[in-house]
This record gives sequence, C-alpha cells and structure tokens, in this order.
Amino acid sequence: MESQFAAQFGHAPTVQTTVPGRVNLLGEWTDFSGGLVLPMAVPLHVRLALAPNGRDHDRVASAQFDGVVTRPVGKAASGHWSDYVAGALAHARAQGWADPQGYDVALDSTVPHGSGLSSSAAVIVGMLRMLAPEGTPAPDTAVAARAVENEYIGVPCGIMDQMAVAIAAPGDALAHLKTGDIAAFGAAMRDGQRSISTDFAITTPEVDAQVALIERHGALAARQTGGGFGGCIVVLDHAGDEPGWWEPLHSAFPAARRIV
Repeated sequence: MESQFAAQFGHAPTVQTTVPGRVNLLGEWTDFSGGLVLPMAVPLHVRLALAPNGRDHDRVASAQFDGVVTRPVGKAASGHWSDYVAGALAHARAQGWADPQGYDVALDSTVPHGSGLSSSAAVIVGMLRMLAPEGTPAPDTAVAARAVENEYIGVPCGIMDQMAVAIAAPGDALAHLKTGDIAAFGAAMRDGQRSISTDFAITTPEVDAQVALIERHGALAARQTGGGFGGCIVVLDHAGDEPGWWEPLHSAFPAARRIV
C-alpha cells in the first residue's frame, strides 16, 4: 500500500488500515426494523492509506479506477465512487477528527465492486478508523459510518454492514453453528432465501435459478447475500471436497465467479 500511495502522490502515508468485506448468512433487509441478522467477515478486503496534503482539496486514488480524483474540501456527493471517501472525510472534519485542509487517500480492494459484499461500508469504516481518535470503540466507528451513508451518501440503510465490517474478523460466525447443527442452520438459510425472493422480492430470476441449481447439485443451502437484485450467493457446503455444484453452475452461467 505504501508503494501505491507514494507512486500516486510522491510522499508516504501517515496511517494505513485494512477492512474486510462481509456476507450475510442469515437476515437481509431485516436490520432496518431491528430484526436479527448474522453477517460474517470474508477474506476479501479493502486496504486504505492517507496523509494530509496541506491543500484546499482532497485527492483520491484507487487501484480499481484510473487516475487521481480531485475534490474540493466540502464538496457534496455527486454519485461518484469517491463519494464514500469524501463523505467519511466530511464527517471526520465535522467531528473535529480531521484537518480542515485536504488529504491524499489511496485504496485497493479485492472486494468486487457492486457485489453486495459491503465494499462501500468497508471504505467508510476504514476511513473513519484512520481519522477517529485513538481508542475509539469499533461500534462507535460503525455508528459514524452509518451516519455517512444516511446523511452524505443519501442511502437510508441500517447499521448491519458497517457493524459487521467494523467488528468482525474472517471466520467468525455464531446462531446453530455453535451447536454444530448444520442441518438446522441450512434450513434457516433456505427459509431466508425464500423470504427475500417472495416476501421482499429482491432477488432476480438468474439468482433464483442459480440457488436452485447449487442446491440440486449437493450443497446444504444457498442464498443471495447483500442488498439484492443480483450480486453474490453464499453457499453452505461440506468441508474439504471440491463442490459438486461448481462445474454445473459455471457451465450454465459462464460469467459466474467462485470466491473461497
């Protein structure tokens, strides 16, 4: 990250951090009303670095997009990918955590953009983690990140994504998992998929077909994860063996990508 930052801005960062993406094993769209959810962090992550630049504008560079974006300090959201960085900076300045002058920010992500794995929440949480006073509890960072989404980005989201990426580590999970009752947990996942498909109507015909195919070829359960209308499917499967559903899925949907 330091070399990427130096190549873009000609100086070293003063702080860096890494934040994971997340999938939901249970719960989708229920956090808005205080419902129960079970997200978990995944090995995919967003890496961020920043340093003050002493200018009247922020400069943002991403390994996933070309060029350096220049944004005047205080600019409103514009629908650009850099809004998530700018929104976090605006919140941090309003709280007195950040310099009123500009910052240089670089990021690199292995979380696929727009996949429903919370890359935007990871960017905002990472920015606030670097800017907030040392020792700020992770849940407080998540609350601030939600405020950025609600007030700056304009997304009326709950706090599930921000809390998950702020406090979870890859491999952490609970709910039937503690007792080892995988069959019951799989049934709960399947119930969740039926609910988001029929009650909330946030899946797509392609996702429904993929879920059915995956379960037909031996997976214990599968369900769409994320905000909906496409994205990723999380699969509960037997450990160790190469999944029997992958080749049929990839044959029927060649654009599908498997993330382990």
